[in-house]
Amino acid sequence: MAELTNPVALAALKAYDNASRELSNLQDNLPDADKEGAVDVWVTKAQMQWKITAENWEAAGVTDRAWHHVEHFFMKILPEVCKKSLQAVFVEYNKLAEHAMEFDFDIVPLAIPKSLKQCGTSSSQRAGSHVASSPAHTRQKSLVPPANLSHQPTLASQTHKPPVLPADPPHPVSPMPVSPQSASPPKTPPRTESSSVIPLPQNAL
Repeated sequence: MAELTNPVALAALKAYDNASRELSNLQDNLPDADKEGAVDVWVTKAQMQWKITAENWEAAGVTDRAWHHVEHFFMKILPEVCKKSLQAVFVEYNKLAEHAMEFDFDIVPLAIPKSLKQCGTSSSQRAGSHVASSPAHTRQKSLVPPANLSHQPTLASQTHKPPVLPADPPHPVSPMPVSPQSASPPKTPPRTESSSVIPLPQNAL
């Protein structure tokens, strides 16, 4: 490999060399399954160092064959880790297991317990869920009395309905003209005086 002069490449090479040595050390010293938390610590270190080598090997000028050789020999010992002793680093272990499967090693990812899935959320998600489930918000909602819908007038009862007009409105009938004669009060007929009977003198008989 040619000597590197680029500061970025030199930093990447240094990080790759240190991480690859740590992987070799972890490969030679498997965790004690009987020791509390030993497997979790080993897996955490292994996943961290493997991530550093995977991110820097190309910038460091390492060939594909050399990098896959380092990765292959490390992933080869991963099935020997006692998976039953894992307590909290299931996610980190599964990341290593997925890459070990690319080399056809007999290893499968582990099911993550539900409690650890909830703990694995980001701080922003935890903060959002905490605010959403905060009792202050619950109390604030509970202080508002529920509306009594039975006593509230409906919108239909509040609006005034226009009067319903008939289809054919009645036409106004103009009054008939009344002649002056018919308009004057009826006249009573003149009283006819009975003809007086003039008595004849007796000597006229």
